Amino acid sequence: MGSQHLSIRICRHILTDGRHCQGAAVRGRACCRHHLDARTRLHNMARARRCVRLPRLLVAETPRDLAYNQAEVCRCASHRAHRP
Repeated sequence: MGSQHLSIRICRHILTDGRHCQGAAVRGRACCRHHLDARTRLHNMARARRCVRLPRLLVAETPRDLAYNQAEVCRCASHRAHRP
């Protein structure tokens, strides 16, 4: 009877100290479940930041600041109007 070699893929995520995670990778993926979830959360947060348009207003000290604030509010309003 020969011994069978068990082949389990290892997570390829590199930790902050430079070492690899060493967790068992999810079937068909390069990372473990924890790091796949973390990557998914980062992806979703980046997409949400791209979709949300919040006005970046200045403290109105000059007429130019007031004009900038008005233009910024119009930009955000028009972005919301064009959303599907």
